[in-house]
Amino acid sequence: MTWKATRVDELRPGHALRIGHAWFDHPFPSSTFQIESLLQIGVLREVGIKRLFIDLEKSTPASFDPANASMGLPLLPDTPAELREQIGVETRRLTQEKAGHAEWVGRARQDAAEQARHYQRCAREASLCLSMLNAGFPQAEQQADKVVTSLVTALADVENPLSLARGTPPVDAQQRHALQAMDAVAIAAMMARRLELPAEDARDVVTATLLHAVGLLRLPANLRVESGLTRAVEVQAYRKYPATGAELVSACPGMSPAIGHIIANHRERLNATGFPSQKVGEDVPLLARVVGLISEYVSITTRGTALIPTVALATLYKQQREAFGKEVMDAFVAALTVYPPGSYVALNDGSIGRVVRVSERERLRPCVLIYDPNLNPDEADIVDLTQVRSLAITSALDPRQQMAGLVEFLGGRAWPGLMMSAPTPAQTLALAPEMTAMGTAISLDDQEHAAA
Repeated sequence: MTWKATRVDELRPGHALRIGHAWFDHPFPSSTFQIESLLQIGVLREVGIKRLFIDLEKSTPASFDPANASMGLPLLPDTPAELREQIGVETRRLTQEKAGHAEWVGRARQDAAEQARHYQRCAREASLCLSMLNAGFPQAEQQADKVVTSLVTALADVENPLSLARGTPPVDAQQRHALQAMDAVAIAAMMARRLELPAEDARDVVTATLLHAVGLLRLPANLRVESGLTRAVEVQAYRKYPATGAELVSACPGMSPAIGHIIANHRERLNATGFPSQKVGEDVPLLARVVGLISEYVSITTRGTALIPTVALATLYKQQREAFGKEVMDAFVAALTVYPPGSYVALNDGSIGRVVRVSERERLRPCVLIYDPNLNPDEADIVDLTQVRSLAITSALDPRQQMAGLVEFLGGRAWPGLMMSAPTPAQTLALAPEMTAMGTAISLDDQEHAAA
């Protein structure tokens, strides 16, 4: 977009407008919108907005018709009394709605802060759990149960979508494993519900997800990422970690035998491309495939050369459907939705934001934190796209291609953690079949994936 400074008396219906003030300094829901009526222009004049910009390329042709030169708002002395009254009513209505929205944003911000604190507490507990299990402490089972209970207490709620929970970047490999395990647990809880697993199976798969990489802690730090291994002996050592993890879990008193079985098989694949036994078909348990798919996603979105969430989701869907199976892949896509938490997105009004919470019912319409260079990050607007129907996501963005200030503003330097959030208000529209929706969203196409 190319923005040109203008004055309120030059505005016409049809202009693509950007207000150059902070979003809470004006009554409009968005700082960027298409002018639809003289009333909107009147509100801008009424509240004294001065910093106005228009994009002529995005404006409708009627704005440029010389015959419409007089279709702007009359000068104040010439404005009919009835129109002035309508402008006053509209100004009060917008101001009241904006105040309500600002109150909602304040609560959402408080909830996010508390969620981040809870995430950090759980991460410490998860790290302790992995250490205890690795050291053979018999109390590791109680610690795992504590962590899982704390993370998924709302699992039975009608609606319980995934949210972004910014955490402190890890300082060592132990903390990184704990944070990755935390993120995996949140996805596992959602997938368990999507797959309609019995309560016992759901508990087992969530606990196995928390503990699935514990065997890696028995390896030297330089052997914990397979993609960096070049020697056959190193790969062979790495590929023993599922069996090592299963042995640690099986040796822990009170731990369900099913958890060890899941961990032992979570790197096996339906098409025999997995390890350590290259199992095939029905020999690979469903719950192990759930953990394996989640592990792949968390790994490729949090390692040094991380893929952005939308590209990671598209990559796994395109390349790994046969390895994990349709049932598991569909539940995975449904849990993460089209724009997973942490995704950077562009909206149809020209703004840029970051997905902070997804919607289970409307997978194309998450909650988005909006970038505004006029504000501090703790003043930023948050838009629930299920409620603001005029806004929609047009594409996903790669944060590495955005200016540093934008990424910093949207919390890009923090760990992009995942948590189960509180239930959202009931939403009414059902989304089209998930794969159709996914086709529109993953417009970060294969060029970007190749670059990554």
